[in-house]
Amino acid sequence: MNLPLLSPRTTQEYLQKLGVRPRKSLGQNFLVDANLVRKSIEMAELQPGTNVVEVGPGLGTLTRGLLNSGVNVYAVERDAVMMKHLSPRPIVRR
Repeated sequence: MNLPLLSPRTTQEYLQKLGVRPRKSLGQNFLVDANLVRKSIEMAELQPGTNVVEVGPGLGTLTRGLLNSGVNVYAVERDAVMMKHLSPRPIVRR
């Protein structure tokens, strides 16, 4: 699987389209650095097929990187707007 990681520009475009600003009450920070995603996954030393729970996937930047690495991702999102953004894009690996 090779899903494109979100760039700072793409992230900003999605947030504007959705009318979303990061909410401090939800601890929202949107990951925009593809190199940081790749490095984080590399440092975690995850093996393909590993189950990972991602809390607060937001726009799905880290989610995409995790799926690209072959792990199974179970994402839990509290923000209803983000959930709507993610839910029409289910990606299920088996």
